[in-house]
Amino acid sequence: MSYGKRRYYNKRRGRSSNGFGGMVNDTAAIANKFGPKGALITGVLGFVSFYFVFPWILVAWSDHNKAKMTGQLPPMMGKLLDDVFLRRFIHPLEWAGIAVLIVCVGISFWKAFTRTDLDYQMERDATWVAKIIARFVD
Repeated sequence: MSYGKRRYYNKRRGRSSNGFGGMVNDTAAIANKFGPKGALITGVLGFVSFYFVFPWILVAWSDHNKAKMTGQLPPMMGKLLDDVFLRRFIHPLEWAGIAVLIVCVGISFWKAFTRTDLDYQMERDATWVAKIIARFVD
């Protein structure tokens, strides 16, 4: 037994802030620190990187590793690898890119019209709404 170590119970079991949704939250926090133009630029850069660049890098890495395979089994393994990458990485990255663009455009409009920053609760609500809209758009 380990004495002296505390164990903390996570009330939000199964919900982790270090996934793609956490990246959307972090990008919204970064965009909230800039002005309207900076928030818009952050959204566009986040969208381009999450929607185009990172999936392209993953596909290129996958193709490179599939080319190394030899024998009879590689065509099936290559298809399996493509399916796994598409479902586990490519689609969530595209979803995160859309959500980043939506939340950063919203923050940019908010800052342009009200000339105030979003507080923490408003930032969380904006990312939640952006994630929901991105699910429907994707």
